[in-house]
Amino acid sequence: YYITLGGICHSFLCGIALGLANALFGRANLLSRLGSPDQALDLYRQAEGLYRQVKDNLGLANAYFAQGELFWQNNQLSDAARALEQALPLYELVGSPFSLATTCALLSRIYLQLDEQVEKVSALVQRARDVAKTLPPQEREIIEEILDSQ
Repeated sequence: YYITLGGICHSFLCGIALGLANALFGRANLLSRLGSPDQALDLYRQAEGLYRQVKDNLGLANAYFAQGELFWQNNQLSDAARALEQALPLYELVGSPFSLATTCALLSRIYLQLDEQVEKVSALVQRARDVAKTLPPQEREIIEEILDSQ
């Protein structure tokens, strides 16, 4: 990772930015669990900006997913769908099968709840199931639980 300042690459500064993004993300996770969704969302968005700056696609995808999950838990379904839709291609890009399957499964549930884009639901469910087949049993069970709770 590199940040360019005046034509010079500074991997040290990029490392600091990535460390800060990870710290913000971790704190946001804690705040989310402690029932402070507004504060958590603010920190997820700050982390998102830093992940984008250092071009960390996995961190960026995780930030979008976390925001989507937080929105979903707070019944802000349209916002949840938008965030998860941003995470999905990034998980494809970085090759994170469990996260990809989880995102497909959760997004299919949200589309059903919204009664929107229902034509995409079966494809998302099938994709989640196909990817889940390649996962270890414990991860596969998590995906199946999400899909079976629809």
